[in-house]
Amino acid sequence: MHRVVVTERIDEAGLHLLRARTDCIEMFAGTSPLQALLPEADALVVRIRPIGEAELDHAPRLRVIGKHGIGVDNIDLAAARARGIAVVFTPGSNGEAVAEHTLTVMLMLARRIESSIAHARAGRFQDGRDAAPGFDLQGRTLGLIGVGRIGGRVAQICRAALDMPVLAYDPYASDAHLAAIGAERCNVVDDVVRAADIVSIHTPLTSETRHIIDARRLDLMRPHAIVINCARGSLIDERALAEALRAGTIGGAAIDAFAQEPPPLDHPLLHLPNCIVTPHIAGGSQEAMRLAATMVAEDVLRVLAGEAPRWPVP
Repeated sequence: MHRVVVTERIDEAGLHLLRARTDCIEMFAGTSPLQALLPEADALVVRIRPIGEAELDHAPRLRVIGKHGIGVDNIDLAAARARGIAVVFTPGSNGEAVAEHTLTVMLMLARRIESSIAHARAGRFQDGRDAAPGFDLQGRTLGLIGVGRIGGRVAQICRAALDMPVLAYDPYASDAHLAAIGAERCNVVDDVVRAADIVSIHTPLTSETRHIIDARRLDLMRPHAIVINCARGSLIDERALAEALRAGTIGGAAIDAFAQEPPPLDHPLLHLPNCIVTPHIAGGSQEAMRLAATMVAEDVLRVLAGEAPRWPVP
Protein backbone atom coordinates (compact mmCIF):
# COMPACT_ATOMS: atom_id res chain seq x y z
CA MET A 1 0.00 0.00 0.00
CA HIS A 2 1.30 3.44 -0.91
CA ARG A 3 2.19 5.83 1.90
CA VAL A 4 0.88 9.40 1.67
CA VAL A 5 2.14 12.02 4.13
CA VAL A 6 -0.23 14.97 4.70
CA THR A 7 1.82 17.75 6.26
CA GLU A 8 -1.00 20.15 7.26
CA ARG A 9 -4.67 19.83 8.07
CA ILE A 10 -7.01 19.44 5.11
CA ASP A 11 -10.73 18.81 4.94
CA GLU A 12 -12.05 15.40 5.95
CA ALA A 13 -13.41 14.85 2.43
CA GLY A 14 -9.87 14.57 1.08
CA LEU A 15 -8.55 12.60 4.05
CA HIS A 16 -11.39 10.10 3.65
CA LEU A 17 -10.32 9.40 0.06
CA LEU A 18 -6.67 8.97 1.02
CA ARG A 19 -7.35 6.80 4.07
CA ALA A 20 -9.49 4.43 2.01
CA ARG A 21 -6.74 3.62 -0.52
CA THR A 22 -3.38 4.44 1.08
CA ASP A 23 -1.44 4.37 4.30
CA CYS A 24 -2.26 7.99 5.13
CA ILE A 25 0.06 9.65 7.67
CA GLU A 26 -1.38 12.90 9.05
CA MET A 27 1.42 14.98 10.52
CA PHE A 28 -0.95 17.52 12.09
CA ALA A 29 -2.33 14.73 14.28
CA GLY A 30 0.99 14.49 16.13
CA THR A 31 2.97 11.96 14.11
CA SER A 32 6.73 12.01 13.54
CA PRO A 33 8.43 15.05 11.95
CA LEU A 34 8.55 15.17 8.17
CA GLN A 35 12.25 14.32 7.92
CA ALA A 36 11.58 10.97 9.61
CA LEU A 37 8.65 10.18 7.31
CA LEU A 38 10.20 11.10 3.97
CA PRO A 39 12.17 7.87 3.30
CA GLU A 40 8.96 5.81 3.14
CA ALA A 41 6.73 8.42 1.48
CA ASP A 42 5.28 7.75 -1.97
CA ALA A 43 3.34 11.02 -1.96
CA LEU A 44 3.20 14.31 -0.08
CA VAL A 45 0.19 16.58 0.34
CA VAL A 46 1.21 20.10 1.41
CA ARG A 47 -0.37 23.48 1.89
CA ILE A 48 2.22 26.17 2.67
CA ARG A 49 5.04 23.95 4.00
CA PRO A 50 8.22 24.45 1.92
CA ILE A 51 9.42 21.42 -0.04
CA GLY A 52 12.90 21.83 -1.51
CA GLU A 53 15.93 19.80 -2.43
CA ALA A 54 16.73 19.01 1.21
CA GLU A 55 13.39 17.25 1.59
CA LEU A 56 13.45 15.57 -1.83
CA ASP A 57 16.93 14.18 -1.23
CA HIS A 58 15.49 12.20 1.69
CA ALA A 59 12.49 10.88 -0.26
CA PRO A 60 13.74 8.24 -2.71
CA ARG A 61 10.27 6.69 -3.18
CA LEU A 62 8.42 9.95 -3.75
CA ARG A 63 6.27 9.93 -6.89
CA VAL A 64 3.96 12.91 -6.46
CA ILE A 65 3.58 16.13 -4.48
CA GLY A 66 0.02 17.38 -4.15
CA LYS A 67 -0.33 21.11 -3.48
CA HIS A 68 -3.54 21.95 -1.63
CA GLY A 69 -4.01 25.36 -3.22
CA ILE A 70 -2.97 27.37 -6.24
CA GLY A 71 0.39 29.00 -5.54
CA VAL A 72 3.24 26.51 -5.88
CA ASP A 73 6.14 28.79 -4.95
CA ASN A 74 6.71 26.77 -1.76
CA ILE A 75 7.69 23.75 -3.89
CA ASP A 76 10.99 23.50 -5.76
CA LEU A 77 9.45 22.53 -9.09
CA ALA A 78 12.77 22.20 -10.91
CA ALA A 79 14.12 19.84 -8.26
CA ALA A 80 10.93 17.76 -8.36
CA ARG A 81 10.98 17.50 -12.15
CA ALA A 82 14.66 16.57 -12.18
CA ARG A 83 13.75 13.60 -10.00
CA GLY A 84 10.72 12.61 -12.06
CA ILE A 85 8.28 13.63 -9.30
CA ALA A 86 4.88 14.83 -10.48
CA VAL A 87 3.44 17.99 -8.91
CA VAL A 88 -0.32 18.57 -8.92
CA PHE A 89 -2.38 21.46 -7.57
CA THR A 90 -5.98 22.66 -7.23
CA PRO A 91 -6.67 25.54 -9.63
CA GLY A 92 -10.04 27.20 -9.19
CA SER A 93 -10.72 25.58 -5.83
CA ASN A 94 -10.61 28.76 -3.75
CA GLY A 95 -11.37 31.50 -6.25
CA GLU A 96 -14.69 32.53 -4.75
CA ALA A 97 -13.33 32.41 -1.21
CA VAL A 98 -10.36 34.66 -1.97
CA ALA A 99 -12.52 37.09 -3.95
CA GLU A 100 -15.03 37.38 -1.11
CA HIS A 101 -12.24 37.79 1.47
CA THR A 102 -10.79 40.58 -0.68
CA LEU A 103 -14.14 42.35 -0.69
CA THR A 104 -14.46 41.86 3.07
CA VAL A 105 -11.18 43.54 3.95
CA MET A 106 -11.78 46.21 1.32
CA LEU A 107 -15.01 47.18 3.08
CA MET A 108 -13.40 46.95 6.53
CA LEU A 109 -10.59 49.30 5.53
CA ALA A 110 -12.80 51.77 3.71
CA ARG A 111 -15.14 52.07 6.71
CA ARG A 112 -12.43 51.68 9.40
CA ILE A 113 -14.26 48.80 11.01
CA GLU A 114 -11.36 47.47 13.09
CA SER A 115 -10.81 50.88 14.70
CA SER A 116 -14.54 51.22 15.42
CA ILE A 117 -14.63 47.79 17.06
CA ALA A 118 -11.62 48.66 19.23
CA HIS A 119 -13.28 51.91 20.41
CA ALA A 120 -16.54 50.16 21.24
CA ARG A 121 -14.87 47.31 23.15
CA ALA A 122 -12.72 49.76 25.12
CA GLY A 123 -15.79 51.66 26.28
CA ARG A 124 -14.88 54.66 24.12
CA PHE A 125 -18.16 54.72 22.26
CA GLN A 126 -18.26 58.47 21.59
CA ASP A 127 -14.60 58.53 20.56
CA GLY A 128 -15.47 55.94 17.94
CA ARG A 129 -18.36 58.06 16.69
CA ASP A 130 -16.18 61.19 16.59
CA ALA A 131 -13.28 59.52 14.76
CA ALA A 132 -12.57 60.49 11.16
CA PRO A 133 -15.16 58.70 9.00
CA GLY A 134 -14.37 56.16 6.37
CA PHE A 135 -15.54 56.35 2.76
CA ASP A 136 -18.02 54.62 0.49
CA LEU A 137 -16.66 52.23 -2.10
CA GLN A 138 -19.40 53.03 -4.61
CA GLY A 139 -17.85 54.83 -7.55
CA ARG A 140 -14.29 54.48 -6.25
CA THR A 141 -11.68 53.14 -8.68
CA LEU A 142 -10.47 49.59 -8.17
CA GLY A 143 -7.02 48.79 -9.52
CA LEU A 144 -6.22 45.12 -10.07
CA ILE A 145 -2.79 43.64 -10.67
CA GLY A 146 -3.65 40.27 -12.16
CA VAL A 147 -7.12 39.38 -13.43
CA GLY A 148 -7.14 35.61 -13.66
CA ARG A 149 -9.86 33.58 -11.95
CA ILE A 150 -9.63 35.47 -8.66
CA GLY A 151 -8.86 38.97 -9.87
CA GLY A 152 -11.53 38.63 -12.53
CA ARG A 153 -14.10 37.59 -9.92
CA VAL A 154 -13.16 40.57 -7.72
CA ALA A 155 -13.72 42.84 -10.71
CA GLN A 156 -17.15 41.31 -11.39
CA ILE A 157 -18.29 41.67 -7.77
CA CYS A 158 -17.11 45.26 -7.41
CA ARG A 159 -18.57 46.32 -10.75
CA ALA A 160 -21.94 44.71 -10.15
CA ALA A 161 -22.41 45.43 -6.45
CA LEU A 162 -20.66 48.77 -6.00
CA ASP A 163 -20.47 50.31 -9.48
CA MET A 164 -16.70 50.63 -9.18
CA PRO A 165 -14.66 51.44 -12.29
CA VAL A 166 -11.95 48.79 -12.69
CA LEU A 167 -8.42 49.28 -14.02
CA ALA A 168 -6.36 46.17 -14.66
CA TYR A 169 -2.75 45.33 -15.34
CA ASP A 170 -2.30 41.81 -16.67
CA PRO A 171 -0.15 41.26 -19.77
CA TYR A 172 -1.56 37.73 -20.10
CA ALA A 173 -5.25 38.71 -20.11
CA SER A 174 -7.05 38.92 -23.43
CA ASP A 175 -9.11 41.91 -24.50
CA ALA A 176 -12.18 39.66 -24.52
CA HIS A 177 -11.61 38.65 -20.90
CA LEU A 178 -11.15 42.25 -19.79
CA ALA A 179 -14.34 43.23 -21.59
CA ALA A 180 -16.24 40.35 -19.96
CA ILE A 181 -15.26 41.46 -16.44
CA GLY A 182 -15.74 45.15 -17.20
CA ALA A 183 -12.11 46.20 -16.74
CA GLU A 184 -10.03 48.79 -18.57
CA ARG A 185 -6.53 47.66 -19.51
CA CYS A 186 -3.46 49.46 -18.19
CA ASN A 187 -0.22 48.59 -19.93
CA VAL A 188 2.01 49.41 -16.95
CA VAL A 189 1.57 48.88 -13.22
CA ASP A 190 2.34 52.54 -12.50
CA ASP A 191 -0.86 53.63 -14.27
CA VAL A 192 -2.91 51.39 -12.00
CA VAL A 193 -1.41 52.53 -8.70
CA ARG A 194 -1.56 56.21 -9.62
CA ALA A 195 -5.27 56.17 -10.45
CA ALA A 196 -6.78 53.61 -8.08
CA ASP A 197 -8.40 54.16 -4.71
CA ILE A 198 -7.99 50.45 -3.93
CA VAL A 199 -5.13 48.36 -5.33
CA SER A 200 -5.54 44.58 -5.05
CA ILE A 201 -2.91 42.06 -6.17
CA HIS A 202 -3.89 38.69 -7.65
CA THR A 203 -0.83 37.26 -9.38
CA PRO A 204 1.38 34.22 -8.81
CA LEU A 205 4.79 34.86 -7.28
CA THR A 206 7.46 34.80 -9.97
CA SER A 207 10.72 36.62 -10.64
CA GLU A 208 8.60 39.04 -12.68
CA THR A 209 6.11 39.81 -9.88
CA ARG A 210 8.31 39.74 -6.76
CA HIS A 211 7.97 43.15 -5.05
CA ILE A 212 5.68 44.34 -7.82
CA ILE A 213 4.53 46.82 -5.20
CA ASP A 214 7.71 48.45 -3.89
CA ALA A 215 8.62 51.75 -2.26
CA ARG A 216 8.53 53.66 -5.54
CA ARG A 217 5.06 52.43 -6.45
CA LEU A 218 3.77 53.04 -2.93
CA ASP A 219 4.91 56.65 -3.36
CA LEU A 220 2.78 56.89 -6.51
CA MET A 221 -0.43 55.97 -4.67
CA ARG A 222 -3.05 58.42 -3.49
CA PRO A 223 -2.86 59.42 0.21
CA HIS A 224 -6.13 57.62 0.99
CA ALA A 225 -5.35 54.57 -1.17
CA ILE A 226 -5.74 51.03 0.16
CA VAL A 227 -3.52 48.13 -0.93
CA ILE A 228 -4.64 44.52 -0.52
CA ASN A 229 -2.58 41.35 -0.88
CA CYS A 230 -4.45 38.06 -0.65
CA ALA A 231 -2.02 36.25 -2.94
CA ARG A 232 1.66 35.80 -1.99
CA GLY A 233 3.65 37.76 0.60
CA SER A 234 6.66 38.67 -1.50
CA LEU A 235 4.52 40.45 -4.07
CA ILE A 236 4.84 43.47 -1.76
CA ASP A 237 7.98 44.92 -0.21
CA GLU A 238 6.73 44.53 3.36
CA ARG A 239 9.27 46.91 4.90
CA ALA A 240 8.38 49.65 2.41
CA LEU A 241 4.67 49.05 3.03
CA ALA A 242 5.13 49.38 6.80
CA GLU A 243 6.99 52.66 6.31
CA ALA A 244 4.26 54.04 4.06
CA LEU A 245 1.56 53.06 6.56
CA ARG A 246 3.46 54.61 9.47
CA ALA A 247 4.02 57.81 7.53
CA GLY A 248 0.39 57.97 6.40
CA THR A 249 1.35 58.31 2.75
CA ILE A 250 -1.30 55.67 1.97
CA GLY A 251 -4.54 55.05 3.80
CA GLY A 252 -4.36 51.39 4.73
CA ALA A 253 -3.49 47.84 3.82
CA ALA A 254 -4.79 44.30 4.21
CA ILE A 255 -2.28 41.46 4.18
CA ASP A 256 -3.26 37.78 4.17
CA ALA A 257 0.09 36.36 3.02
CA PHE A 258 3.59 37.13 4.29
CA ALA A 259 7.03 36.56 2.81
CA GLN A 260 7.87 34.47 5.89
CA GLU A 261 5.07 32.38 7.37
CA PRO A 262 4.34 32.55 10.16
CA PRO A 263 5.74 36.08 10.40
CA PRO A 264 7.89 36.92 13.43
CA LEU A 265 5.96 38.46 16.31
CA ASP A 266 7.85 41.74 15.89
CA HIS A 267 6.89 42.04 12.21
CA PRO A 268 5.88 45.70 11.77
CA LEU A 269 2.72 44.98 9.81
CA LEU A 270 1.29 43.05 12.77
CA HIS A 271 1.23 46.18 14.94
CA LEU A 272 -0.04 48.98 12.72
CA PRO A 273 -3.61 50.23 13.30
CA ASN A 274 -4.18 50.92 9.60
CA CYS A 275 -3.21 47.39 8.52
CA ILE A 276 -5.52 44.37 8.69
CA VAL A 277 -3.60 41.10 8.91
CA THR A 278 -5.00 37.58 8.61
CA PRO A 279 -3.11 34.24 8.80
CA HIS A 280 -3.22 33.22 5.12
CA ILE A 281 -6.89 32.21 5.32
CA ALA A 282 -8.39 34.12 2.37
CA GLY A 283 -8.94 30.87 0.49
CA GLY A 284 -10.05 28.95 3.56
CA SER A 285 -13.84 28.89 3.39
CA GLN A 286 -15.62 25.62 4.15
CA GLU A 287 -16.51 25.14 0.51
CA ALA A 288 -13.02 25.96 -0.78
CA MET A 289 -11.29 23.71 1.72
CA ARG A 290 -13.55 20.80 0.85
CA LEU A 291 -13.05 21.23 -2.89
CA ALA A 292 -9.25 21.65 -2.63
CA ALA A 293 -8.89 18.61 -0.40
CA THR A 294 -10.95 16.49 -2.76
CA MET A 295 -9.12 17.70 -5.88
CA VAL A 296 -5.64 17.14 -4.46
CA ALA A 297 -6.50 13.72 -3.00
CA GLU A 298 -8.03 12.51 -6.27
CA ASP A 299 -5.04 13.63 -8.32
CA VAL A 300 -2.51 12.13 -5.92
CA LEU A 301 -4.39 8.84 -6.14
CA ARG A 302 -4.42 9.04 -9.94
CA VAL A 303 -0.64 9.42 -10.09
CA LEU A 304 -0.08 6.59 -7.61
CA ALA A 305 -2.33 4.38 -9.74
CA GLY A 306 -0.23 5.12 -12.82
CA GLU A 307 -2.82 7.43 -14.37
CA ALA A 308 -2.39 10.96 -15.74
CA PRO A 309 -3.41 13.68 -13.26
CA ARG A 310 -6.19 16.13 -14.10
CA TRP A 311 -4.40 19.11 -12.59
CA PRO A 312 -0.62 18.90 -13.18
CA VAL A 313 1.34 22.07 -12.51
CA PRO A 314 2.14 23.51 -15.95
